[in-house]
Amino acid sequence: MAKQGRRALVPTGMVILAVLGGVNYFLSPVDTTASTGGNGSGVQQSSVFPQSPRETVRAVYHYIAAANPDLTCALFMPSGAKAFATDFGADNCRDAVTKISNRTGYDTISIPDSAVATSGTTATVDSCQFTVEGGQRLGEFTLTKRADSGWAITGHKNSDPPDCLTG
Repeated sequence: MAKQGRRALVPTGMVILAVLGGVNYFLSPVDTTASTGGNGSGVQQSSVFPQSPRETVRAVYHYIAAANPDLTCALFMPSGAKAFATDFGADNCRDAVTKISNRTGYDTISIPDSAVATSGTTATVDSCQFTVEGGQRLGEFTLTKRADSGWAITGHKNSDPPDCLTG
């Protein structure tokens, strides 16, 4: 009788492991962390880009507020990372992000429709068109829609004038 009890436990244990594995596989969040690699910024692009230009730029501000240069730079393609770094007087995207100070309000920005201009698979998001509390505006981002429908930053230029004020 004891042998039969043990034999029944083996298939039951296998079923439990299969169910737990399936739950873990299907219900785990997608890993969007950056890893060391190749976009010219010292990190490899995220495997899942935000699905709109607005959300991509919002994520840039969010990751800068969280002091996470790796995730910030994972939103850039090499050309965008290079332009961003150059515009902030840094050697690479990561260094540019670490140079940005007074970023406490970055996590609460709201980007209105007026800040986003989209034409086909290209868009620009102008930081001068929204309010940034507690820190500098980060300029104008150029984004390109990827084959996976995500939007990546492919260009950057500083605001002119830098404080976005005229007169």
